[in-house]
Amino acid sequence: MPHPDKRYAKGEQRREQLLRAAIEIAAEQGVAAVTHRAVTERAGVPYTSVSYFFGTIEQLGVEALQLAADDLIARLDALAADLAAARVRPDDIARHVAELLTLFPPSLELARYEVLLQAARSPDRSEALARIIDTIHGVAEAALRAAGAARPADGARAFAAMAEGFTLHHLVSPRPDDVDTAERAYRTLFRAYAAD
Repeated sequence: MPHPDKRYAKGEQRREQLLRAAIEIAAEQGVAAVTHRAVTERAGVPYTSVSYFFGTIEQLGVEALQLAADDLIARLDALAADLAAARVRPDDIARHVAELLTLFPPSLELARYEVLLQAARSPDRSEALARIIDTIHGVAEAALRAAGAARPADGARAFAAMAEGFTLHHLVSPRPDDVDTAERAYRTLFRAYAAD
């Protein structure tokens, strides 16, 4: 008979498979496509697995949202730490941030927007949304501080909104000059806040 710890680890692995499958499906087709059949087929597990681990497809959706939010926050925290440690010119920071447009796979960016939209639509998920927005603003503040802004917190919201706009445009209608365009815009914003 398998050791209880091994059974627990296998169960946790299957549970995470289901959550990851739900995130992938939401990124590719939207939240409405997250069904028992779609998730279990994507995860390669028996059809009854969703009910065993989550009870309802809605519960699976909520937990998948939380996992995606946690993943996003971890990535953003790492980026903020990199920016906080940077000792480079403002123009180099602008280039570095602009290049992020092409660094993350489109599926991850789509999942991120699905998470944001679902959290915004659901009052019970507002805590996840607030954590994501706070983290995005933290990254923006770190970028502005690294670029030499005197009051980085003042420009964080403007920078975050600009970055989100560029990311969304690049996602839905990519152009070869997207990184260069974003770099110029970020540089202008950095200089404006550095001059304050």
